[in-house]
Amino acid sequence: AIDDAAFAPLRPLLELLRDRLAAASTALRAVQTERNMYKMLLDFLPHTAVYMKDLEGRKLYSNYLDARVMGVASPEEALGKTDFDVYPQDMAERFTADDWMVIESRKPLIDREELIRDPDGREVWWLTNKQPMFDDQGNVIGLIGVGRDITHRKQAELRLMQSEREYRALFDAALRQSRELNLLDNVRTMLASEIDLTTLVETICESIAQNFGYTHVSVYLLEGERLVLQHQIGYAIPIESLSIYDSVSGRVVRTGRPILLEDVSAAPDFQASIEGITSEICVPLKDGERPVGILNIESVEGRRLTHADLDLMIALSEHVSIAINRARLIEELRESEAATRTLLDAIPDLIVRLDHDLRYISLKTQTHPPLNFNPETIIGKALTEVMPPEIANEASRLIRLAHETGRTQMYEYMQHFDGVPHWFEARIVPTVHDETLVIVRDITDRKDAERHREETERMNILKELFDNLSHDLRTPIASIVTSIYLLQKQNEQILKHNRALNARLDKFPFELSTLIRVSTNEIQHAAERSLDHMRSLD
Repeated sequence: AIDDAAFAPLRPLLELLRDRLAAASTALRAVQTERNMYKMLLDFLPHTAVYMKDLEGRKLYSNYLDARVMGVASPEEALGKTDFDVYPQDMAERFTADDWMVIESRKPLIDREELIRDPDGREVWWLTNKQPMFDDQGNVIGLIGVGRDITHRKQAELRLMQSEREYRALFDAALRQSRELNLLDNVRTMLASEIDLTTLVETICESIAQNFGYTHVSVYLLEGERLVLQHQIGYAIPIESLSIYDSVSGRVVRTGRPILLEDVSAAPDFQASIEGITSEICVPLKDGERPVGILNIESVEGRRLTHADLDLMIALSEHVSIAINRARLIEELRESEAATRTLLDAIPDLIVRLDHDLRYISLKTQTHPPLNFNPETIIGKALTEVMPPEIANEASRLIRLAHETGRTQMYEYMQHFDGVPHWFEARIVPTVHDETLVIVRDITDRKDAERHREETERMNILKELFDNLSHDLRTPIASIVTSIYLLQKQNEQILKHNRALNARLDKFPFELSTLIRVSTNEIQHAAERSLDHMRSLD
């Protein structure tokens, strides 16, 4: 037995040691408890893998999620393993390279997003952070890594990005459609207006460039076997004309089909007017099925034209074709109207348009009387307000007859102007919308010529009658004179006794001829008086 007295001097020391061991044990249990709490905390951090590695890349610590990502059963099984032990070669090399970058640079790796495959082969996005570990002397002894599974966030971001792309595509499509509608509206506006062909083509080119940002736009129209430039935008020295046999534009005209060249260098028949052209779209302009020109756009500086641009140009070309054909028809109509107006101005007739109520719609007058009416005083008035009643009534009857039969009616009438009689011929022509065209010509000179011809014919008839009468009277007288002469030859004695009678007979022809001449003059005077009487009756 040990004498307690012998340990008495050591008792205070033993008690102190016991207290310190108790305190150390308590502290150890507290540290263990805290460690377990931290371990539990790290194990149950949602979607977070935590690990520590030494300088050889061996795992010194691994929480539950990190062990699962490594494909091991528990965190304890992960201890001592390297990335090459659990991951595919390419992934292990990438992770190790990142580790050494952190260790050598002594700087952390912050928020790196990387895509890996888990043991099930599923692609998982990780947000990785790595921090070097230091000892008391400041030496790097390893690293701490924290990885967060951000797959759901990444998928949401990708969906958001996809949605944004779709919305952007919809917005771009809506914006493009708006521009298309604006451009087509401009073309329709031009269709509704009667602008000349040159202005139309200039407006179309400028609208295409302004609405869609195309830098090079041109319109060519077909003349014979060449395409002739009408207007262009963007070309310093444009090609003024192109053959339809040796160019892309000519190919479009020959085939009637549009062409998209995303890369113009691939087209052997492409003719460049400037350097640096990347793409070209050429669409035909048609009159019905017949090509009459082309609409052409080109891009530069690497910008590629697409099928969306082609579809737009095809849709636009249909409206442009209609607008150009309409502008051409308007020009031809104007030229025809000008020619018709010149022709009408040269016609010495009064031309009148009457509506279905027989009111004056238009009036083309002459500069000389009696057809030099002032249209302002007549337009809008009724036929009965302008013409004398008997003429207006007959004209109205013939107008109704013209519309009933569909045939032109003729009407001659006489009207006094300043006390002088004038004869007119009116051609009454039924037209559309129950309107009537009346062409009035002054035929006074013709009537005078006809009357003069009739008088001349009458005078010729009377002269022939008088000449025949004079011949018939002269023939018996000549016979009498001849007989008297024969009698004189046969019987000189009788002649001697009847000289007085012969002298009388010699004078008789002269007196009879004088009588005939006097009678003829009286007949002519009588005929002239008869003609004057007939004129007065007219």
